[in-house]
Amino acid sequence: GAILDDSDISVNAGLGIRWFVTDYFSLRLDERYVLTDVGGAVGDDVFTLETSIGLSWTFGGTSPVDTDGDYINDRKDKCPLTPKGAIVDLTGCPLDGDGDGVPDGIDRCNDSPPGVPVNSSGCPRDGDRDGVDDQQDACPNTPRGAQVGVTGCPRDSDGDGLLDGLDACPATPLGAIVDETGCPKDGDADGVFNGLDRCPRTRRGEPVDAVGCRLDADGDGVHDGVDACPDTPRRVQVDRIGCPLSPPVVEEPLVLEGVAFEVNSAELTAESYPILERTAAQLAEWADGRIEVAGHTDSSGEADHNQELSRQRAETVRDYLRSRGVNDDILVVRGFGGSRPIADNSTPEGRAQNRRVTLRPIE
Repeated sequence: GAILDDSDISVNAGLGIRWFVTDYFSLRLDERYVLTDVGGAVGDDVFTLETSIGLSWTFGGTSPVDTDGDYINDRKDKCPLTPKGAIVDLTGCPLDGDGDGVPDGIDRCNDSPPGVPVNSSGCPRDGDRDGVDDQQDACPNTPRGAQVGVTGCPRDSDGDGLLDGLDACPATPLGAIVDETGCPKDGDADGVFNGLDRCPRTRRGEPVDAVGCRLDADGDGVHDGVDACPDTPRRVQVDRIGCPLSPPVVEEPLVLEGVAFEVNSAELTAESYPILERTAAQLAEWADGRIEVAGHTDSSGEADHNQELSRQRAETVRDYLRSRGVNDDILVVRGFGGSRPIADNSTPEGRAQNRRVTLRPIE
């Protein structure tokens, strides 16, 4: 530019920089050379280097557009659609400190581990909302409300199949059957839960033992609720009201119906024991002399063999009665083989009747 006054002529040239801090406020730096012709005389020209720094403020005008509201106007914003609330850099693009794809300022978990899937808030995903993120959740489909361990799997403290947090009775005894709320069932209302109750149909109000069965203090098979003789000695046979039966009056040989042996053996069958148990209970108080325990066979086989087999079988019966409390001194063993049949040996039915053990009082 040129400047004219009454005597001097000035010419200047230079460069300037203007930096907009905001759209309205800027800083200026100017550098220029000024040539001044003093009084028009030759040789009197003056060169001057001028540096100036200034501030500029613009008044009026139209407000710049900032579509995404990140305080970077669209003219300078490289990311003009940044989500609201995101922290941006000087170019208007969002910062993402943990690299999870959710901008800082929106990210509620801004230190998510690298590579961990996150939700829209930037926190690790937890599909079943059990407090354990999916990346660490060994049971990612836990029912809502169930309590879980550190691996994200539901707890079932009492092992009843209903998860803690959903279980209204979380301390149910192991083995008890529970309802849909996790509480144990007690069908007969005796205080012993179904699944643990060995007698699940006890009448209401009857006292029961720890396994839910009616009490039977003397062990006679008649429960206390109806036992007229609740102190009956052990192993004494009783009637239907729990009182001891009178000892049997034995005059004729008494066949022990149902007592049988394995084929060609003196070994009792399983069905024989209940019969001998009752017989022992009846003979426990016997005091009227001795009793003959006699073994018999059918006519099949050699007579000597049958004689010995019948004696061995009678001894087996005697030994069992003795083990159940019958006085050994009153029992006399005899074996008659097939010499005393009571039925026709020519038929299977008759032979079965002849294979027997009898009891008979003797002097």
